[in-house]
Amino acid sequence: MALPHIDYHAVLDAVTTHTEACPLCAAIDEAESSFWDSVLFSQVGTEGFQDQFLATDGFCRPHARDLAARNDGTAVTMLYVPLLAHRRRWIEEETRRSRRLRRWLRRRREHPAVRTGASASSHDCLLCRRIDHWSTRFLINLLRHQHDGAVREALTTGSGLCVPHYRRLRALAGSGRVLGWLPGGPERVPPAAPWLVDLHAERFDELARDAQSAAHGSGDTVWKRLIRTMEGGRGW
Repeated sequence: MALPHIDYHAVLDAVTTHTEACPLCAAIDEAESSFWDSVLFSQVGTEGFQDQFLATDGFCRPHARDLAARNDGTAVTMLYVPLLAHRRRWIEEETRRSRRLRRWLRRRREHPAVRTGASASSHDCLLCRRIDHWSTRFLINLLRHQHDGAVREALTTGSGLCVPHYRRLRALAGSGRVLGWLPGGPERVPPAAPWLVDLHAERFDELARDAQSAAHGSGDTVWKRLIRTMEGGRGW
């Protein structure tokens, strides 16, 4: 019998280890930490990573703050001095509306990273893209293995997903997205099982009751659990 896919173990480990809060939020925190270690210790000085950085106009503001919090001045300088030069040029070009043709011809000769970066948005952040990929992969595999006894038991004894990740799970479950083609036909993202939907309904109802009951108490921290569940993440 074939061994379960490695993604199954990633899901099982997350839902088993992190029962006090959203397991996907915890998994993302760990993945982000690995991302920064990889960037700072092996990628920041490479041409390929620097080109990607310019093409996405740097990190989004929250992830730029995360980078700054790591106190690596050399890495920040290597990435943001070239980006500063590009942003200054983009500002000047934006003021020369009467020279569009010349600008267009000049941009055609520029490196693709430079051309793309001028029109990048905060959603193009390298780390945001990876988090989106990690989250989608995790939730799809959670749906694929939702009937596994160990996965179900761990979820049932834990806090479940936060609201943003649960919302995304339900959207993926109803998307009809094709995962791959097998000899018997395409495999699609399965629907969310009734027990999984009921579990989160119970968890959210319970949280609302706890928060309302503790609203006038002193020193209670249910409100922290409430906002963390509503917005995702563990940094509350």
